[in-house]
Amino acid sequence: MSHFADARDLEGELIAFLAAYLASSDGARARDVARGMGERAGLVLRTLDPQTVLSVDLLEGSVAPGAIEDPNLEVELEADALHDILLGRLDPVQISRLVETNRLVFSGAASDLAALVALAGPLAPHYPASLERRGRQDLLDTPRPESSAVWTTGPDAPMPEIINERRSWQRPKRSAASV
Repeated sequence: MSHFADARDLEGELIAFLAAYLASSDGARARDVARGMGERAGLVLRTLDPQTVLSVDLLEGSVAPGAIEDPNLEVELEADALHDILLGRLDPVQISRLVETNRLVFSGAASDLAALVALAGPLAPHYPASLERRGRQDLLDTPRPESSAVWTTGPDAPMPEIINERRSWQRPKRSAASV
């Protein structure tokens, strides 16, 4: 079950947060970076569970429901994962797991993705501040995601044997007598 009551709840929080970010000095710096990207700098953010679609125009400094045509970058991820990323609750390994399991998907040019990554640092502090201003302590108090799980290649994959197991890239064993 999601941290958000429904799609309207999620959409409202994301629009409030992104609008506040875009109106801030950090948002002004993002617009300056976006101007360097060319004639357009559009992002479509798609969330799952609950499902929402938002468009962010960094040049105009606007956010709106729905998808714009031909965005520079599209990001799709689970709503709770986005919530945890924006609250700084996921470490790089956990974010890598989201990508590895296709729970976080990017599409667009590598340069646009790099620009988004550069903007993500200043973006994060605006989310908890927005939740606080809007009285959403319930979202600030959501449980942290599990962080001590063992990485496997699938939901039912057994724990891989790593001790005394030869890997394809390792040289064959040699005995002391052959040296």
